[in-house]
Amino acid sequence: SNSGLRARARTARLPCPVHFPTPALSTDNAAMIAAAAFPKLERGEFAALDIAAQASLTLV
Repeated sequence: SNSGLRARARTARLPCPVHFPTPALSTDNAAMIAAAAFPKLERGEFAALDIAAQASLTLV
């Protein structure tokens, strides 16, 4: 929800259209990530530091 980025995109002469979702849909997802990770923290489930990124990991 970066208002500076939005303003700059509106005034820039970009070669393609730029569309932004409403600010209500552009919030920081850190709270969502924390909410998904907290149950694992409570259970003491920690990944090794050499874990590979996987987009399909379960959240619960």
